[in-house]
Amino acid sequence: MYIPLQLKFEVTFVYAFNLKENRIELWNYLRRIQPMCTKAWMVLGDFNVVLRKEDRLEGNTITLAEVTEFQSCIDDCLLEEMPGNKGDFGKERLKSSKRVYTQGHTLTEEQRIQLLEPVTDDEIKKIIWSININRSLGPDRYGSGFFRAAWHIVEPEVCDAIKDFFKNGKLLKQLNTTVISVIPKIEKPEYASQFRLIY
Repeated sequence: MYIPLQLKFEVTFVYAFNLKENRIELWNYLRRIQPMCTKAWMVLGDFNVVLRKEDRLEGNTITLAEVTEFQSCIDDCLLEEMPGNKGDFGKERLKSSKRVYTQGHTLTEEQRIQLLEPVTDDEIKKIIWSININRSLGPDRYGSGFFRAAWHIVEPEVCDAIKDFFKNGKLLKQLNTTVISVIPKIEKPEYASQFRLIY
């Protein structure tokens, strides 16, 4: 279901090191980028550390130093745990460290439920029709103008591929590639700055 929230936000995905010493660099990085976030900011992923003893299901014991460093980072970055997110993402073994933290606006419970609903053919068509037909062609040399003109033929395959992506989270490599061409700005270029990139 398409939800016209008109909410812009920035996202940082985290996959933290297992060792405490190595995570300190991540905490410092988050502190450095926080002032650059001008919109609502969401930090999500696997932090490999917990704030509460009951969140750790297996693995090493929790140390006060780990919890203090993580909580300090969250506080410094003005982040808070998203309401209703208790780290349960369907796989019990991952419960200990997968969290979502946010700064600024958050979605209501109803909006979050709507985001989990399957996409429809009408929503997919609406998005394809919103793509400017003058955009660069993809690696297959087809642009949105082609898909619009041939929609009566390609609709089932395109919709099935997009729905499969949302269901399985996997995208064919061929669909997510970019062709980069370099065109010289001068007759005999010697440096990278003397080329123009075309995507």
